[in-house]
Formats: sequence, structure tokens, C-alpha cells
Amino acid sequence: MIPTLRKLERLNQQNVKVIWGDILEFNIMQHFLQPPTIIGNLPYNISTKILTNLLSSSPQAWNQLILMFQMEVAERITAKPNSKKFGRLSVLAQYCSVPSIKIKISNKVFFPTPKVKSAVVVFNKRLTYKNKIN
Repeated sequence: MIPTLRKLERLNQQNVKVIWGDILEFNIMQHFLQPPTIIGNLPYNISTKILTNLLSSSPQAWNQLILMFQMEVAERITAKPNSKKFGRLSVLAQYCSVPSIKIKISNKVFFPTPKVKSAVVVFNKRLTYKNKIN
């Protein structure tokens, strides 16, 4: 898909930047002059690691994140305090951003049909967040 995406990038030079590589091996933020909106369908087996890296980078490093997760992970990210799903991932996501589930996706829309459902989560930058997480 890279050649097709490169064509899209050339057509929309100011609005689209295609970066091809292992997101766990390099700092994606170094590829942008201004905070980007990052959109991705993440590999479910490393989605929380990718999210943790993006959230920990600094809120000034990205404008908005629009990411697809396994439904159970999306529910943990957006869980409210005192609920069974609330935990470390909820705290980090909600400390660094304002996450919300925007689209719930049935497993039946994929082929082959996976056993899990999915959800698109939008992370809006939290304007009051000031300190980098270590």
C-alpha cells in the first residue's frame, strides 16, 4: 500500500504525510514541524504500548489521536473511576488527554471475522497537562 499512499501524499502535500516504519523503533514526532493529528488502525497486540508511547511523548507533540483498538482496550481507556475496568491505562489516557469512544465496530465487518469487536477512540489534547511523564 505504500506506493498508493505516496500518491495520496503527493496530491495533498500540506495535509498528508505517509511515514513507513516500525512505530516502536523510532520517534514518530520527529517527522512533523507542527503537532499532527495521528490516525491509525493499530496492531492489537502492541496497541497499548504504542498508545503509552504517544501519550508519554508530551501533549504538545500531537494535536489529536484517532486510533482503533480492540473494544475491551477502548473500554479500559475510557473507563470511569471506581468502575471495574478503570486502571493504569485509564489513568494515563485521562491524565494526558480526553479520550472518548466515537465508533463501535462489529467484528462482522472484517474478513476473516475476528473473535473481537473494535472501537475508534479519539484522544483530544488535555490543555491543562503540563508535565512530561517519565
